[in-house]
Amino acid sequence: MVESNFKKCAFLENVSRETFVPVKVLCHRIEELPSMKQDVITARGLATLSKLCAYASSFMGKDSICLFLKGKGAHQEIEEAEKDWNFSLEIYPSLTDSEGRILKISELERRSP
Repeated sequence: MVESNFKKCAFLENVSRETFVPVKVLCHRIEELPSMKQDVITARGLATLSKLCAYASSFMGKDSICLFLKGKGAHQEIEEAEKDWNFSLEIYPSLTDSEGRILKISELERRSP
């Protein structure tokens, strides 16, 4: 898990200990991290989809997926991201917000100029 706020990092580490769910919490900004391939990349309320694709691209492996939670502007963000990125997309409705969507992205690559 990556979180730039120290208090939130401490909270996540505490939840991990109390629930016996082993996670590694990195208290950094995502832009500061070196490239490291991950199976699943997820974000909520971090940035526009286009910017999330840019952040996620250095963490994507051949079979990686992204799960991004988006609100009512999801379709507009998808259209904007498709100008700069190629990706496979599946859209799922949120169970907690009638206007929310979960975007499952794979095969992410920057479009050629």
